[in-house]
Amino acid sequence: THAHTCAHIHIHIHIHIHAKIPDLIDGLHDKLQHISNQQTRTGTLRCMRTICHQYLHQTLTHLLKKPLPWDENLVAMWQVLSGEVQLVQQVFAHLLEVLSLSLPYQEKTKANRVKRLETDIPKAATNAIGVLCEVEELQEVVKQLFPRVLATLLLRLGVSSTIEPPESKKAPSCISVAVDTLKKFLVCSGSEVMVDRLEQQSVWNLLEKEDTCPHGMLSIARALAEGNPDEVSKTVDAL
Repeated sequence: THAHTCAHIHIHIHIHIHAKIPDLIDGLHDKLQHISNQQTRTGTLRCMRTICHQYLHQTLTHLLKKPLPWDENLVAMWQVLSGEVQLVQQVFAHLLEVLSLSLPYQEKTKANRVKRLETDIPKAATNAIGVLCEVEELQEVVKQLFPRVLATLLLRLGVSSTIEPPESKKAPSCISVAVDTLKKFLVCSGSEVMVDRLEQQSVWNLLEKEDTCPHGMLSIARALAEGNPDEVSKTVDAL
């Protein structure tokens, strides 16, 4: 029948486009490197948002495979997703799910010593949260997600401090990405009291090392109780 034929064509087109998502994203990324006109650049980035609307999971999965550090165009491709509240909420939900379900490290034994080696996707997902939190307009969205995002980042901090640094000196370490993302998240959420307290106590430095990370986490808990007391029980429930 005509209806059956149309449905078959629609499915075929969907499957074809689905397979082309990585190429479409890479093509946009490549074009952005050669565009200097701001209006053209804005239009190109909006294409990214359109693709993500239709193929959220495939788009984010491909973006998270990009090695760190990301260039300014990849950052822009993430940040353009913040232009619509419903879409960026879905993006945050996906990133939090990735961090919840992915293995944070792989263990490797060498010379009778067990090393924890980083896994790329969780590190990229952590970095993506930080990139999104650089967008000031997302403050209300971030406030709504505060307990869950903070709980996720605290867990990420705890495990990242035990992971070996990457072999490549160009790539950021898991712990540096986690600490940087926590800073950006707190600033974006309007948690100035927490940020000031943590900076005064040099907590960021404590978090960078495995032996002092627990002390840094304790300082975060105290700063949370002082700066955002209403979020304490919600954050504990989210852990």
